[in-house]
Amino acid sequence: MRRFAPAYQQRYPAALLPSHQRAIRDILACRTPALGGHLWHCAKCDKDVYVYHGCRNRACPACHTAQTQEWLADRQEELLPCPYFHLTATVPEALRDLFRSNQKGAL
Repeated sequence: MRRFAPAYQQRYPAALLPSHQRAIRDILACRTPALGGHLWHCAKCDKDVYVYHGCRNRACPACHTAQTQEWLADRQEELLPCPYFHLTATVPEALRDLFRSNQKGAL
């Protein structure tokens, strides 16, 4: 992220949503002095360790990898034990309002 984000932001400024810009800013600041931190003391070895705060952004791999993996495992458990396909279809414009207003059966 540190290597490529600045060039990406400069090249595609109009395409970046505010939420994406914030995610990039948060991830770049994650676990750095920019977010502050805490001093921890280890009683066993009598050493002090300064630990920087995480950004807690849901897109941050350092902050949410464990939660993401847990969510994926939960979704895997919901799958049926058979092969299946995910289909995406484009609905004709004339039928879109009908589909949007009748979504009870949708997952």
